[in-house]
Amino acid sequence: MQLQWDERFSSRLTTALAFALTSARDHGGAEVELGHLWLGLLAEGEGSAYRTLVSLGVDLEQVRLDIGASLPEARRPTDGLSVEAVVREWRTLLARPLSAAAQTVLSHARAEAFDRIGTGHLLLGLLRLDPRGLDLVRVRAEVDQQLAACAALGEHDQVI
Repeated sequence: MQLQWDERFSSRLTTALAFALTSARDHGGAEVELGHLWLGLLAEGEGSAYRTLVSLGVDLEQVRLDIGASLPEARRPTDGLSVEAVVREWRTLLARPLSAAAQTVLSHARAEAFDRIGTGHLLLGLLRLDPRGLDLVRVRAEVDQQLAACAALGEHDQVI
């Protein structure tokens, strides 16, 4: 099944998903898998998921390396790819199907969100299937704290 666009996706989530789709393509994957979603979140590098992982002291480079080791070697490196280049390819990337697990993650992300669906919600969805040693309750509390702090500053849309 292909990624179903949701108007509630934040711009940061859209960027993370575009990076995930690009990663799947670059690694020769027939489908977008959980590892590609992780790489997309890490490549986005600014949203609530990224801020949460940094705040919790997660070694992001080690996560990248671990995921990279589990995927076929990239034919074209995703690192250093500009957001603009990824967005230009968005329509063709959308044709790549999602694995059943990736579909489940997006379903969980949608369920986690009240209004906008952001990178933090995708992170929470990912942790249900691929926890990477992280505690879901602790991460959820940190995501909530990140989003509340940003909302208080009027930056909710820029961070989510």
